[in-house]
Amino acid sequence: MKNILVLSTLIGLLVFFFSCEKQRLPEGQYDVFVTIQADNTTFNPCYGSLNILESNKNYLIIENYWYGYSYDWGNDTLYRNGNDFSGILQWRGGNNCIGNVGGFDNFNISGTISKEKGVYYLKGTLTTLYITPNPYTETIDTFDATGTFEFKSIF
Repeated sequence: MKNILVLSTLIGLLVFFFSCEKQRLPEGQYDVFVTIQADNTTFNPCYGSLNILESNKNYLIIENYWYGYSYDWGNDTLYRNGNDFSGILQWRGGNNCIGNVGGFDNFNISGTISKEKGVYYLKGTLTTLYITPNPYTETIDTFDATGTFEFKSIF
């Protein structure tokens, strides 16, 4: 009788353990790839890599560090619902991969978290504004921009 109770408890714990969905995304460095469409042009700005500083089932905190500069405006928070997430990544200034002529506003992003062959991914879509000087009118033009992004773990 004692063996049946121990066996039942063990089976119950195994079922419970394997049925739980893992909600934690590992902290660490992720390479970031971005493609943006704006004003009939495709951009692939250099984003480099970002650090996920904290991760739990409710949110991700991403270090506000871009292209060699650290900012004092606080870190970025992405809010989670299971494997889905959304939030704002703060973007600052121009980008040498697109000629430093134009720049982007903050990225409003949404996407999903996945794991493939031991590598973690955050993939999704973004919306932003593309901001560029107009030499003919000597004003600043803004264009709605949309795109895709991918974070890939590199640890």
